[in-house]
Amino acid sequence: MRESKFIYTGEHTREISFPLGGIGSGCIGLSGNGQLIDWEIFNRPNKGRLNGMSHFAVRAEKDGKVVDARILQGDLQAPYQGSLLGAANNDPLVGSYAGFGVGPWRETLCGMPHFKDHSFRGEYPFAWIDFADDGFPGQASLSAWSPFIPGNDEDSSLPAAYFEVTLANDTSDTLNYTVVGALFNPFLTNTAQNRYTEENGIKQLIVSGGGDEEDLAYGDLTLSTDAEQTSYQEYWYHGRMCDDLEVYWNDLGTPGPLKNRTDPAGGKKNTGTLAAHITLKPGERKTVRFVITWNVPNRENDWHAGIEELCSKNGVKNRWKNWYATRWADSPESGAYALQAYERLRADTAAFHCALFNSTLPA
Repeated sequence: MRESKFIYTGEHTREISFPLGGIGSGCIGLSGNGQLIDWEIFNRPNKGRLNGMSHFAVRAEKDGKVVDARILQGDLQAPYQGSLLGAANNDPLVGSYAGFGVGPWRETLCGMPHFKDHSFRGEYPFAWIDFADDGFPGQASLSAWSPFIPGNDEDSSLPAAYFEVTLANDTSDTLNYTVVGALFNPFLTNTAQNRYTEENGIKQLIVSGGGDEEDLAYGDLTLSTDAEQTSYQEYWYHGRMCDDLEVYWNDLGTPGPLKNRTDPAGGKKNTGTLAAHITLKPGERKTVRFVITWNVPNRENDWHAGIEELCSKNGVKNRWKNWYATRWADSPESGAYALQAYERLRADTAAFHCALFNSTLPA
């Protein structure tokens, strides 16, 4: 196998934000330790933005008991003094005690069980993270990518981030594994809702804001999987302080499928969970596929000081739709397409990757 020059470990993973998303559609950053960061899908620059506690996690069960569960992330690298964003900017997605000087945001999940060691390999448009921890019964890795196919502008503009979680059972026992995807609803409106759908083998957790489809703040996100055995929670538990995270972790620590919860808190912080369940005999490995798609269709020119006067003069409205919104009606539709065309899109993207990284171009 060709030796990669793009492998990073330890503190060298600290500043990585690997972009996932189609041309002109915005992107989500995959950090060096596996966190989902820089959610720039809302038609504006958004460095440093986290989407609540959106993440992936894994769990192992044996004989009906949970052996281990942890967030699919490595250590958060120093410094730990906290973000310059947050409370100082009245950020609605974080608490009032989340600014510089009080430590990392709780949304980083850095205080939760995770993997002790990790290594990141980035070769656009693919990224791979290998996780290691003696306490976890098995081996876990994450690969992420988005379609990037020269000559195919349509598929290369898909508003999607693909994630492949591979688990290998290196123990002497048969284990039941669960791969969990948690998705936060960023649309803080009184009409916001989370819902689960299943059609043609594709299972989807959809978080949306509702309201006027022409509004600039209108949008929806979808977490999709084609795993055979799944369970879900449309809503995390709502409480105070850290109740939501604590109850979520208790739910993850309970063996068997997740039990749905359907108690939305209008306009508040709503997170949902979609889980895939697999059984691995000793020596077996399997990959679970997830994809996050988004639809924030309406945008305006907000960088030209005289745009409103210019629009009025020419009899046009300062408003248009992103291209992807003219191709896919919403994020559930683009999510279904992303999985239905998965094999072709991955093969064509891999062909480009192979041609580029096996060329004689210098690293």
